[in-house]
Amino acid sequence: MVIDALRWDFVTNSDTNSMPWTTASISNNSACLIQARAQAPTVTMPRIKSMMTGAVSSFIDVILNFGATSVTTDSVLHQAKNHGHKMIFYGDDTWIKLFPTIFDRHEGTTSFFVSDFTEVDANVTRHIDEELEINDDWSIMILHYLGLDHIGHTFGPRSPLVPLKLKEMDEVIGKILKRIDRWNNDGIPSILIVCGDHGMKNSGGHGGATPEETLVPLLVFGDSCPGDVSQIEQVDIATTLSIILGIPIPQSNLGSISMDIIGDLPDAHQLFLLHYNAKHMFQHFRKLSEFESSEIYDNYYKTIKLHTEWLIGKNRHKPESQLEFIIKLYDKVLKGMKEILIKSAVKYDRTIMTITIVMILQAFFIISKKSWKLALSIKWFFYWWTIGVSLWLSLNHFLYNENNEVYFELRDFWIMTIVFVFFTINCCLCRPIHDIIPSSLSHCLEDSKIIFPAAMVLHAVSLSSSSFVEEEHQTWYFFWVTLLTCLLSLEIGRTYQNYRDRLSSDNIIRVFKVLILMTQHRILRKLNSTGNKYAHLPDIGGWMKDEESHLAMSFAVGVSLGLLVLIGFISEEKRFRRVTLGFHVILAVCVYSRHAADNSVINFTSIHRDSKGIYEVRAFWMVSGIFLLHCIRSGIWSYRNERPKFLQRIVFSVIQVWVLVSTLLHRAHDVILVPMELITIFVIYELMESRDNGILVYVSYWVGNVFYFYQGNSNSLATVDVAAGYVGLQAYWPLIAKIYLCVNTYSATILAYLMILYKNTRDRQGFDIFSINRVYSIMRIFPFAVYTIIVMIHRYHLFIWTIFSPKLLYEATYTAVLFFVMFVMQLPFLLTE
Repeated sequence: MVIDALRWDFVTNSDTNSMPWTTASISNNSACLIQARAQAPTVTMPRIKSMMTGAVSSFIDVILNFGATSVTTDSVLHQAKNHGHKMIFYGDDTWIKLFPTIFDRHEGTTSFFVSDFTEVDANVTRHIDEELEINDDWSIMILHYLGLDHIGHTFGPRSPLVPLKLKEMDEVIGKILKRIDRWNNDGIPSILIVCGDHGMKNSGGHGGATPEETLVPLLVFGDSCPGDVSQIEQVDIATTLSIILGIPIPQSNLGSISMDIIGDLPDAHQLFLLHYNAKHMFQHFRKLSEFESSEIYDNYYKTIKLHTEWLIGKNRHKPESQLEFIIKLYDKVLKGMKEILIKSAVKYDRTIMTITIVMILQAFFIISKKSWKLALSIKWFFYWWTIGVSLWLSLNHFLYNENNEVYFELRDFWIMTIVFVFFTINCCLCRPIHDIIPSSLSHCLEDSKIIFPAAMVLHAVSLSSSSFVEEEHQTWYFFWVTLLTCLLSLEIGRTYQNYRDRLSSDNIIRVFKVLILMTQHRILRKLNSTGNKYAHLPDIGGWMKDEESHLAMSFAVGVSLGLLVLIGFISEEKRFRRVTLGFHVILAVCVYSRHAADNSVINFTSIHRDSKGIYEVRAFWMVSGIFLLHCIRSGIWSYRNERPKFLQRIVFSVIQVWVLVSTLLHRAHDVILVPMELITIFVIYELMESRDNGILVYVSYWVGNVFYFYQGNSNSLATVDVAAGYVGLQAYWPLIAKIYLCVNTYSATILAYLMILYKNTRDRQGFDIFSINRVYSIMRIFPFAVYTIIVMIHRYHLFIWTIFSPKLLYEATYTAVLFFVMFVMQLPFLLTE
C-alpha cells in the first residue's frame, strides 16, 4: 500500500496522532517501522521504478513522469508474475502505464489531477471490501492512494485536511489488518507493507533532495519486530519484497536486504539470503574498472570464506560470535557495493554532451555577432572547421577523458563535420544584425551601462557554486537593490543640486518613488520564503493562508484585482475604455470567485457552493473569449484608422490577457505580485526615462527575474506549483496542464518582456522588436551556455542530481518558453513591415 507523499514525520509525530491504529501497532512491536531514503528526483514515476526494480532512476524521468512508458527491465512484479502470483491493483494509473501486462484486475486513478483529493481515494477504497471478503483468486494486492499528495500540492502539509486524510488512511490500514489477522490465524501467512513513495516540502511540493522530501516511512505489519528504527535506501525495497515473496531478485537490482525483515529467520537462512544478495550485487560490481583493487573486493571473498567455514563446521564451537561477525561483514560488503554502484549507475554520452555545448555556443555566437559575410568560401569554412576540431578535442580531453589521453573516433569526425556545416549555413543565412540594430545599442556598453553585461557575466559564473544555485534569488535581489541604491543616490544628488539652485517638488517625489520601490522589495521578498537555507522560515504567504488571516487575504486579493482594473482603465485608449472596463470588472469577479471556491478568500460571489472553482473558471474563459473578440475588433479598427497604433494595440491586448490569466492561475496570496510588477515597471521606466532605451531592456529583464523569485520559485522542482496546472479542470488534460504550469511559473518574466515591447510601441522610438529580442536572447542564452558547460564539468559533483540538474532543466524550460513568446510576438511586426 503506497500513500503518495507520506513523509516521515506524518507517522512519527506523536503530537497529532492522526494514525492511531498505526501508532499502536508500532508501540506494541507488531509492526516494523523503517526509515526509507528516496533519491532525487522525488517524483512518483521514478520512485515506483526504484521500488520495483531496485535500480537508480535517471533525472530524465522527471520529464517522463508526465507520460510514463512501460518498464522493459526486470522487476519484482515481472518475477512474481513468472512465478505464478496473481496480482491486482487499484490507484495511481502510473503503475498501469509502467506495468501494462502484469495485473489481472486493475482500475487506475489520474495522478496529476491535484484538485481532487476525495474521489481519487474513494475510488480505491471502494474495491477493498470485495477483494478482501469475496475474491480469493489473488496473492498480491497493490493500492496507491493519491489524496495526501494532492492536498500537499494544493494547501501544503500544514493544512487541516492532512490529519483528516491520514486518519482516513489509518482506517484503511486497520480494515486490511483485521483481515490479515484472520488469514494468519487460519494458517495463511500474510503481511501488509505500507510506504510513501516520496515526502513533501513545507511548501507542499516535492522533487528535490531535502529531508522532508526524501525520508519516508516503510511499515511492515503482520509479524513481530524489534523496537529499533533502522534506515534503508528505497532501492532496498525491491530486494526485501523479493525475499518476502520467495522470488529471484530483479536483474538490475542494486539494493540490499533489510536485516529487520530477516532477523527472525534461522541462522543458515539468514546467511543464505545475504550470500545470495551479495553474489547478485557482485555481478554488477565486478563490471566496474579496477574493482579488484577495492577493499570491498577483499572483504567479499573474506566473507565468502568465513561463510564456507561456518557451513562445514570449522567454527561451530563459537557460533554466536562467528555468526554475528559474518552477518556484519556481509552487511558491510553489501552497503559498500551499493554505495559505489549507485554512484556509478549514471552513464554519460560524451558525444551528445559535446554537441549540446557546441550548438548552444553557436546560437550565442550568431546572435551576438554584429555582421556576417554572406559569401560562403571554402577558406572561411575550413577556418571555422579547424576551430571546431580543436574545440571538440579539447572538450573530450578535459571534460570526458579520465585517463588524460586524446580520445577521437571516426564517428566523432563525421558528427562534428555535420555540426559545423550547419553552423556555417546558419551564419551565412543569418540576417546581418547591424541592419536591424539601431546605433543606440552600440553605446549600451559604455559608461555606467557596463553594469548590466557585467552583472550578466557575474551571475553566470556564480552558478558554478551549488550554494549560489540554491540561493540564486539572493543574486537577483542583490542586483535589484544595487540598481535602486544607485538610482536613490542619483536622485538625492539631483535634489541637492536643485536645492542649491531651485528646489522642485518633482525631485522629492522621485526620491520617494525610489524609497517606495526599496520598501516594496523588502516586503515582497518575504511573501514567499524560497531557496534552501531559509525556505523553512515563516513568510507572509503562509500567514495569509491561515484561517485567522482569511479577511486579510480577501482584502489583498480584492485590492490587487481593483488595482489591475484601474491600471487597465488608465492605460486603455479613451474610445475603448468603457467596454474594456466592463470586461475587466467581470473577469476580476470571476478570478475572485475562483479563489473563493478554493476557500482561499471570503466567499461573496461563488456561482455554486460545491463548484470547486469549475464553473467560475468556465465563466472566466467564456467572458475571456468574448473579450478577445473585442480586442480583435479594436485591433482591426486601429489597423484601418490609426495604423501607427496597430502594434501597440496588439501588445496591449496580449498584456491584458496575460495579466488576467496569471491572476487566475496564481495562488491567492500571489495575486498581489501582478499589479505590483506593473507598477514597478511603470515607476522604473519613469525614473530612467532619460536613459538609453537599451538600458530599459536590461532593467525589464531584471524586474522579471526578481518578481519570478518573489513568487516563491527556486531551482528546486519542489517549488513548482503543480496545482496551477489543474485550475478549473475536471479531468487530466496533459497539454492544458503543461501550458498552465508554464504560464503560472514564468508569468513575471514574460510580463516584463511584454511591457518593454509595449513601451517601445507606445513611444514609437528607440529599439524595435528585433533589437529587444536580440538583447533578451543574449541575456538568456549566455547564462544557459555557461551553465551547460558548468554542469558538464560538475557531472561527478556530489550535488549533480539534486542541485545542478534541476537548475539545468529550469534553464532549458525558461529559454524555450521565452523564445516561443518572442517568436509569436515578432510575427505581427514582421507582417506589418
